[in-house]
Amino acid sequence: MSLRKTLLIGSLFATAVFAQQSASDVVSNLRNRYKAECAQIDVTEAATKTQFAAAYAKELARSRDIAQAKGDLDAVIQINNMITAANNGTVEAPPNTANAALRAAYTNYDRNMSAAQRPLSARRQQLDANHVRELTTLEQQYTRSGLIEAAKLAREARIEVANVIGGAKANNPIYGDSVVISNMTGAVLKIGDRLTSEKSFKPPVEVEWRIQTDGDVRLAYACGELILNWGKPPHELRIDGGPADGQHKPNAGAAPTNRPISVKLNVQPAEMFLSVDGRERARWKADFSKVNQPVAIAAVADSTIKVEQVIVRKLK
Repeated sequence: MSLRKTLLIGSLFATAVFAQQSASDVVSNLRNRYKAECAQIDVTEAATKTQFAAAYAKELARSRDIAQAKGDLDAVIQINNMITAANNGTVEAPPNTANAALRAAYTNYDRNMSAAQRPLSARRQQLDANHVRELTTLEQQYTRSGLIEAAKLAREARIEVANVIGGAKANNPIYGDSVVISNMTGAVLKIGDRLTSEKSFKPPVEVEWRIQTDGDVRLAYACGELILNWGKPPHELRIDGGPADGQHKPNAGAAPTNRPISVKLNVQPAEMFLSVDGRERARWKADFSKVNQPVAIAAVADSTIKVEQVIVRKLK
């Protein structure tokens, strides 16, 4: 082999090695940046949880003092256990049979946490999507350039991120033991539009619709239709079909318009209750134990509904 050919082959080999090393650095830098940004969100989220858990514990302490003044030992023990859990970072919802003060304390906590976590959740989802997109683009670029080992590095990093995202969803209270209804995420519904989940769900379960509307909203689970902003103000809360059919609630159906809201429907075997932005609106006593139904949302009349996310959480 001539000296010229030897030098050319050596030059090409050195270029390829340098490219692979550079690819490793690029992928490593992307991975480190993603981890650092995730850590920042984790710190903010942890501080938020600590703040609102402490406030919840203080509200519980007031209820505990009232129970103590009444000589109610069982209530004092129960609330003390809840205070200890809250101070350790584990917030427990009171049972459905708890008094109004305890339920109100948890409602305040749930409303404040939902409002605080919503932007953090959106920020985390955007970070995940951006990072996966960057690594996918990198993998394609390296493949087109013939840098196959570099493309493999990018793919491995993308798979690693996907596993991290999956693990976060499995362990994060925002997702919990839950299902995010994928065909509803980011949807915009106009007159006559209706979306229904592919799966059906059985109680006990909580359905959360994170939406924004400028008018009427039709939701469905454990009923044929649950209507917010129905008719003229102050709006009746309508419920048609299902075990609570026709048990409408006067003056309870108004939902804020033109801003993001959270609507939660908690369905137990013998009871169902609805809250909007953490404030309870209605309770229905009925036999919901045989419910096995998909989740739905629809727009009617002149309303437009923007769906951020619909989450179904399995309850114990």
